[in-house]
Amino acid sequence: MGPIIVSGEGGGISVIDGQQRLTSLSILLIWLLHGLGEEDDRKQIADLIFTRQFGSNAYNLDVPERTGAIDALYRNEPFNRDGAPESVRNILDRYDDIDDLMPSEVAGPARPMFSDWLIERVYLVEIKTPSDDDGYAIFETMNDRGLPLSPTEMLKSHLLSNAGTDEAKIRLNALWKQRIDDLLELDKEEDADAIKSWLRARHADTIGERQAGAQPEDFDRIGTEFHRWVRDNGKRLGLISPPNFVRYVERDFEFYTAWYLRLREASETLNGGSGGDLL
Repeated sequence: MGPIIVSGEGGGISVIDGQQRLTSLSILLIWLLHGLGEEDDRKQIADLIFTRQFGSNAYNLDVPERTGAIDALYRNEPFNRDGAPESVRNILDRYDDIDDLMPSEVAGPARPMFSDWLIERVYLVEIKTPSDDDGYAIFETMNDRGLPLSPTEMLKSHLLSNAGTDEAKIRLNALWKQRIDDLLELDKEEDADAIKSWLRARHADTIGERQAGAQPEDFDRIGTEFHRWVRDNGKRLGLISPPNFVRYVERDFEFYTAWYLRLREASETLNGGSGGDLL
């Protein structure tokens, strides 16, 4: 199932890339566990779901706001979805999908064999790095092969992954997606052009000399690799803690790309009024 990238920064282990696959596997393992009769089979699956610590279950994929829902699934108990974050509702809905979509033979007599196959034949490769920055560097390098993520997608991944809570990430993702969709309606490259214009106008303090062998500076790097430039200049941009990343998307990205969009539309479509109306 491909590589997952984790960081050991701060003494813990955080997932840089692979959380969706790990979550999907976790709920599949819980589903399998409920239909197994042999205690040895159940223990083998249970050990992949949680570790027993101080009399309670410490789930191997530890996302605090999801723990209540995962615990309810493990205990086969109902969970109140009212007011739950979208990510929690998605987990519960996908768990229900397993019951609906799993072939009856696998859900019944072949369940122990399917469990053995899953444990013995399905692999994930863990790539562990000492810091988040190293993890993101590997993530970007891996996505530069085959069909790479665009610089816009990599910038989004960097900003949202550092935004703290799942609620914040969901909120920022919706804002980001709507704005990028609006830009792409103008042109297929408009999202990147808007971000380059914003970062160059707001943050580019230097520009490379126009001669052979000159080193690229702010203006040049933003034009070719703005996602890396933002990551490398995080402290300079004030991107230090999760609230900073939330602010950077909700305030800066939203404000500057909205004005870019408005100016681009005005450059193609005549709207009534004086020039002063734009400001």
